[in-house]
Amino acid sequence: WIRHKWKVKRGWIKVVIMGSKSGIVDIRVGNEDLDERKSARGMIKDNHSKIDKAIMDGLHDCRKTFNVCEKYKIPTAIKIRKNANTKALGSPRRKEEVMIYKSMPHEEWVREKGYGERWPLSEGIFSADKRIFGEEVSAKKKKNMYHEVKLKFWAYNKLLNL
Repeated sequence: WIRHKWKVKRGWIKVVIMGSKSGIVDIRVGNEDLDERKSARGMIKDNHSKIDKAIMDGLHDCRKTFNVCEKYKIPTAIKIRKNANTKALGSPRRKEEVMIYKSMPHEEWVREKGYGERWPLSEGIFSADKRIFGEEVSAKKKKNMYHEVKLKFWAYNKLLNL
């Protein structure tokens, strides 16, 4: 409604990060049309040698993501939908993970898979970056906005490694 009322055309800046215990490994920045799943798969392909485990939220519960992780032999902790199909349908790895998820209570799955590590490696980074540098950007051109966001995350990463 704000776009209609105030005739604002800028939209949202969407950021997808790949975090590790030592900081940010990779970052993708775009507008609200940025496909998070595709970006995450691209980051896995580009950085597979640096990844110990792919810990992702339920958005990434799709065959393609599981297949990419299987290709590079990366263990996964991706939250599965409650009504997930137990048939392979093109991803035997996802079928295996669905069977594991459905065989135990959610809390037990979280402990076994280490899903609780996701928060400090992703959400915690976003939270800290926004607290330190703020949510807003001062640039006017999209290219410069994306660059400014990347610089904020780069600076946060440098602060972590002091």
